[in-house]
Amino acid sequence: MSARRHCGGFTLVEAIATIVVIATLSTGASVIIVDAADAYADSATVSELHTEASVALDRIVRELRSIENDPAGAGVARVANVDTSSIHFNQADVIRLDGDEILLTKVGAGDGVLVRDVSSFTIEAFDEADAPLAMPMNGAAAWPIQRVALTLTLSRNGRSETIRTRVFLRATMSDTAGAP
Repeated sequence: MSARRHCGGFTLVEAIATIVVIATLSTGASVIIVDAADAYADSATVSELHTEASVALDRIVRELRSIENDPAGAGVARVANVDTSSIHFNQADVIRLDGDEILLTKVGAGDGVLVRDVSSFTIEAFDEADAPLAMPMNGAAAWPIQRVALTLTLSRNGRSETIRTRVFLRATMSDTAGAP
C-alpha cells in the first residue's frame, strides 16, 4: 500500500479561476471609481465657471449701477453707445467682449480683464415700459435706457455655465437722479 501525501496547495486551475474572478471584480470597481472621479471633475468645473461668472456679473452690475446722470437731462443715464456685446458709459468707461474675455476699460486705468473663457456675452437694453430697445444704440438714442439685461456664458473642458441678470440703472430713477 502506497502512502499518498496530501499537499495543502492550489491546483493551477484553481489559481487561474481565482485570478479571473479578482480581475473581473477589479474591472467593475475601477469603472465605478473612474466614473465617480469624472463626475466630480465635471461638477468642479461647472462650480468654478459659475463662481467666475457670478463674480464677473457682480462687477459689471456695480459698474452699470454707478453710471452717472447725464447733465443734459434729469433722470437720464450717461450712456453713449450700446450694442449686443458692449456698453460705453460715463465719460469713456467701456464693458466689452473681446475674443473670449470681457474687458472693463476705466478712464485712466486701461483695460482690465473681468473674466476669461467667455463663449457668449449679450447685452439687451429696455425702456421705462420694459420694452426692448433696438440695437445698436448710439448717442442720444441710448438715453431712454432704463434697464440692461446681461447674459454671460463661460465654457471650459467641454462644460458651460450661463448666468443672466437685469440691472436697473440708478441714474434713471427719479428718487436718486443726481444722487451720488
